[in-house]
Amino acid sequence: MSEEKKVRSLEGLGYIAAFMIGVGGIIDVEALTYFNVLGLVFAIIVIVRLMVMNIDLKIMQRLYEPPPSTDSDLDVPPE
Repeated sequence: MSEEKKVRSLEGLGYIAAFMIGVGGIIDVEALTYFNVLGLVFAIIVIVRLMVMNIDLKIMQRLYEPPPSTDSDLDVPPE
């Protein structure tokens, strides 16, 4: 699965979680309390997964960065 599809599916799951939390918080029915809790669990899963994807992306970017320049200002002759 490509990274874009993963992000889109996580985005959809995040919207579902937000809807579940909203409905569970607005309507005071005992069964919807579990709906609210399940929405919170989905939200936590989405947040953690997006954080892991962000960390993986940063690690991959560091691998492809060019090494820092070894030249310093001291090596340049005065004008």
